Amino acid sequence: MSDDSRGVIAKILALYLITSGISLLLFLGLFYAKQEELLLLEGAERLKEARGAIFVTLRERGVEGLAPLSEDLGLKMALLHPTKGILYSNLKEIPLFEREGLQERSGKVYLHLRFPLGREGMMKGGGRHHDEMVERFRRGVGEAVLILEGEDIQRALLWLRWKLLGVFLGALVMIGAVAYFLVKLSLRPLHEKIETLNRFIKDSTHEINTPLSVIMMSIETMEREGLSAKNEKKIRNIELAAKSLSHLYEDLVCLNFPHSIPQHREEIFMEGLLRERVDYFAPFASRRQVRFSLEIAPATLKGNSYKICRMIDNLISNAIKYTKPEGEITLRLSSGKLEIIDEGEGMSQEERSKMFERYTRFNRDQGGFGIGLSLVREVCLEHQISLDCESEKGKGTKFTLTWEEEKNNG
Repeated sequence: MSDDSRGVIAKILALYLITSGISLLLFLGLFYAKQEELLLLEGAERLKEARGAIFVTLRERGVEGLAPLSEDLGLKMALLHPTKGILYSNLKEIPLFEREGLQERSGKVYLHLRFPLGREGMMKGGGRHHDEMVERFRRGVGEAVLILEGEDIQRALLWLRWKLLGVFLGALVMIGAVAYFLVKLSLRPLHEKIETLNRFIKDSTHEINTPLSVIMMSIETMEREGLSAKNEKKIRNIELAAKSLSHLYEDLVCLNFPHSIPQHREEIFMEGLLRERVDYFAPFASRRQVRFSLEIAPATLKGNSYKICRMIDNLISNAIKYTKPEGEITLRLSSGKLEIIDEGEGMSQEERSKMFERYTRFNRDQGGFGIGLSLVREVCLEHQISLDCESEKGKGTKFTLTWEEEKNNG
């Protein structure tokens, strides 16, 4: 599987897992909130059941009956009087609430109640003694406050969180495994077609070598004396076409058969190499009415001469393709730096972000397969050469290559 295929699968899986994870989190969050509510309600029901027994005890036995009742029920409670303070409490800390009813604090449920408490004890409203009780309450000292503490559900909530986290991670793993299988299954036909295309390109590249060599050798050894101007022009056209095909062939070999390229590195004198490649491309530039401007100083680079040659060839070839007729291509070489500047169409910011992707082309009229700049980037990465591109639509493009001469020569 190629790096590009792995990248596509990784992006699809990441997107799928992120969306699935968000959906899972929403579902599990709602489930957790519901379970927390149920735990609180269970604790509240127990407190509500105990409330009646506490009221009866206060009415019949007074405050003294709360201690044994609390022990029998297994409840913690507090009874507060507005003026006398704490009448009874077995709570470690008495929480204060602003309103009556069920309350939750620090994972515990509390029941907060207010009721009239006169001089002679608790007053229970309702029934035929209601008026008398109200009057006794008015002569009393106000309302008493009863606080009942339920069970601590913190441990249950913590266990629920860990359990839901396990479910979340397990579900993500299962979703990821299924998604990976489905993505690979859906991409298999495309992958097989790409493999078939790559095999075709490799086989075609291999088969091109022999006839191309014959053509180039025939042109070089051909006797041109006595040829008419018309035939001489045809021979030059054949030679240019053969060189173009040779250039494409060398790029395909570099991309598809890297093992066939000598891997040793040597000190390359960039001045001589650059002049040689300019001479090679001079007929192409002349045909497009493009001229070269050379500003060359001595420079060296330690690397693979074949790959460095391919890198320079592709940058010069691109400059020739996209420079306007009667335009100029400037090549500046100095110690550790090479600049190739054309007066071509230029590129937008979006095009610059994609220009190093293999098979990417922005102008179908100029031919090619969109592999040149991809190859340039690979060679630069391999040789630790910094590659920078400045371009503006309609104003041309400037490629700058920089390297450390001392490092390469060392």
